[in-house]
Amino acid sequence: MNRDKHIDYLDRYCDLEEKVKEITDIFHSVISTKNRLKTALETQESNEERKELLEFQLREIDGVNPKKEEDIHLTNDFKILNHIDELVDSIEKITQDFTESDHSIYNRLSATVKELKKLGEYDEYLNNYLEGLSNAITTIQDTSMSLSDYSNSLNPDKENLNNIEIRLQEIESLKRKYGGSLEAVRAYRKEIKDELDNLINFELDTKTLNNKIDDLEKQFQKLSDNLHEVRIVQAEKLSKHIEQEMHKLSMPSAKFEIRINQKNEEESFISFNDKPVKINSNGYDWVEFYMSANPGEQIKPLTGIASGGEISRIMLAIKSVFQKNDPVETLVFDEIDSGISGTTAETVAESLLNISRNRQVICITHLPQIASKANHHIHINKTIKDSDTYITIRYLDKNERLDVINQLFSVGDLSDGDYQPFNLFTKTAHG
Repeated sequence: MNRDKHIDYLDRYCDLEEKVKEITDIFHSVISTKNRLKTALETQESNEERKELLEFQLREIDGVNPKKEEDIHLTNDFKILNHIDELVDSIEKITQDFTESDHSIYNRLSATVKELKKLGEYDEYLNNYLEGLSNAITTIQDTSMSLSDYSNSLNPDKENLNNIEIRLQEIESLKRKYGGSLEAVRAYRKEIKDELDNLINFELDTKTLNNKIDDLEKQFQKLSDNLHEVRIVQAEKLSKHIEQEMHKLSMPSAKFEIRINQKNEEESFISFNDKPVKINSNGYDWVEFYMSANPGEQIKPLTGIASGGEISRIMLAIKSVFQKNDPVETLVFDEIDSGISGTTAETVAESLLNISRNRQVICITHLPQIASKANHHIHINKTIKDSDTYITIRYLDKNERLDVINQLFSVGDLSDGDYQPFNLFTKTAHG
């Protein structure tokens, strides 16, 4: 039985779950807050150097002050200004081809429309093409005018071109240093600004953390004292309760004791009887179960019990006490029938039956008194053949249960009228 879980059993018996959860939360808050303070203090020496670097980077970025997608717009403007002569010449040639030359597309299409109208007087079918050609002529005119307007709007400003080139170089320099894109530069600017704010408020933050730690430690001390007082009173009651259950389970001389101790720790912020003590998530108490099974036997830690049968019966006694509020849904008992028979076996069986009303119980047994209480039975059989061992596992139906349990009574394979021993025991079995 895990020693670390002993305190959980005691606290469950004391109905302290909510207070334990509260002190556990405080415990973790103390640790996390102290870690935050430790990290802050460890970085204090390098804060000034870090602050100078961040201030330089912030000044550099703010000196350029790049706008969202500014590099994209500037690159487009640079391409236009850098190729303005080519743009103007090419557009002039295009507009000549569209509308302004004697053999322009506009003139040729207009002549074609005129010819089709004439031919349409002979065959109306040809008039179907006039609308499409007229639309094409309109599109050619509109496009030519738009291109002319665009060409006239172009201003070959070499000074502006030079300014754009300088601006792009500044932005590209920032991009190389701080992330590779203008979006990354802007994000980094926010990041270093936030970090600078944190560094500037460093002294205020550490003071706040220290105050928070002081408050949490006071809460932890008060709750630890309250929990300790309740545990001391209830530990004796629980010990007697478990002893009574053990006496029922063929352990009449068994003694059970719950010891609550503290561990010294010089640097602890919590004290017990004016001495610093080690803490855990449950306060400052360290709980361990002790017992002795036989008269004159020295009481010793429960974790030192060697007998499997004793351990199973001790666990049965404990689980009987906690059967209504034990979080464990399935209990497994092995060797619980070791060294018992008769009335004691029946008492153990009744205890298992009571627990099974609230929990799933799996029990490995050779005693019919215990086996007869179960709802379901699995028969495990070991055979040896040719120096090899074989294990068979079989789920038993009702008639097979009768046979196997009667075999445990050592009465053999009986007829229907001879099932009285089993029938007597199954009267108390629950459905």
